[in-house]
Amino acid sequence: MFTKIKNSMFNFCMFIMVIYSFLLSYFLSYFINFGVKSLLLV
Repeated sequence: MFTKIKNSMFNFCMFIMVIYSFLLSYFLSYFINFGVKSLLLV
């Protein structure tokens, strides 16, 4: 029982980490693109 709960918590944490890394990479690429455009305008 305890190992099952521990395993489900681990899977949940991995799921959160994957979503977080995906969002982080998306926002990083967006801000880098925005920064390059602003630098080109200046």
